[in-house]
Amino acid sequence: MHKKNISSLFLIFLFFVATTAIAQNTHEINFRIVDSVIIKKNYPYATKVNLEISVQDFQNKIFLYQFDKCVSSCGRLTYFVKDEDQQEVAMYQDWYSLLYKDPKNEPKCQSTGFFVNSRQKIIRKQIPHRKQNNYDFAKYEINAKQQKITLYLLLSIFHKDLPKGKYYLYLVYYSDGPGSASVFQDINNDNRTFKGSVVSNKVKLIVE
Repeated sequence: MHKKNISSLFLIFLFFVATTAIAQNTHEINFRIVDSVIIKKNYPYATKVNLEISVQDFQNKIFLYQFDKCVSSCGRLTYFVKDEDQQEVAMYQDWYSLLYKDPKNEPKCQSTGFFVNSRQKIIRKQIPHRKQNNYDFAKYEINAKQQKITLYLLLSIFHKDLPKGKYYLYLVYYSDGPGSASVFQDINNDNRTFKGSVVSNKVKLIVE
């Protein structure tokens, strides 16, 4: 199946799951990308995006799990790119070899984390076993009616071969809770854990 079709099916599934879950949650969260234009960085650098998060009728802190500041094109927090005809742009076919130095080394890959340094360069670090859950579930706290966060999109990996031109970009987050395992029951049962979906505004993306 073509990558574009797979990505579209994933998006449909994402919203199906999120729509089912959103009825469990009373929080209404909005995402707004505050940058009017985003310039794509070339590999191996990440593309910075400034996001404003707002909550209507905010009363108590809210937890977003699996909300990683390094945003890929697949995950609970993800980005989507569309061309000028509003057609979704497929991911770079060989993104896996860029994400991992040795794609054949599955055990090593599973304990590798991705971060961005002060120069916005994407770097890989080994995650100690005792810190694996904290990395995997990446809790982000909303502590006010409105707050801002800087995210780093891995466009130079997942859309490395994007031709020069103008595109449109937006963010999507969905969650039905971290999981059903007993170790996560306290998280799932905490009414501060957000369960639902959020779609940001769409902004221009320029590839130079």
